[in-house]
Amino acid sequence: MPRVNVYAGGTLDRAARRRGDARWLAARRDDPKTRYIAVWRGLCLVRGDDPPRAALLSPEAIAEIAPEAATVVLLGVSDGVAHFAVDLPRHAKVPAPGALIERGAFRDLRAIGGLMPAPEAALLAHARGLMHWHARHRFCAVCGRPSELRKAGHQRVCTDPACAAEHFPRTDPAVIVLARKIHEKVPPNPDYPL
Repeated sequence: MPRVNVYAGGTLDRAARRRGDARWLAARRDDPKTRYIAVWRGLCLVRGDDPPRAALLSPEAIAEIAPEAATVVLLGVSDGVAHFAVDLPRHAKVPAPGALIERGAFRDLRAIGGLMPAPEAALLAHARGLMHWHARHRFCAVCGRPSELRKAGHQRVCTDPACAAEHFPRTDPAVIVLARKIHEKVPPNPDYPL
């Protein structure tokens, strides 16, 4: 049975051209069709279905759960529906327990991602990755001053006008290779003795 990389199953349009459009972003944040992914301490909110499913929250639900969200990031658009990630306050032991009890539980994506439908696993991985980057880059890597979120969460800029360094999430390409030894008789090369 072939193995499938569920994190490569994303179908989301990352909406790069819309990230700087404040009016479009504000309209999408309040649109009843918009869906939010809640992330807390690197864990994603997941429904307890079998298989596990992403808990996609409405703007109304996210306002109830996270009125003081630390970070809100546009993930992209799928079938005309905008998807955002919300990083809940890290200092809370359990974020808004009463409001979350019927919506799911915060789970480590590494433990359940392979069980989820590929588009949802990819969406949650994208949300978790961006929240992880924001949590670790609140200060400028050049001068140490605070940085602030820009481009709907896909950029951070140093708040010191003298520096104004721009920072972007890392994209690390990877290659997986299978090395095999082929048993064939190769005549020795006199120029390169073994």
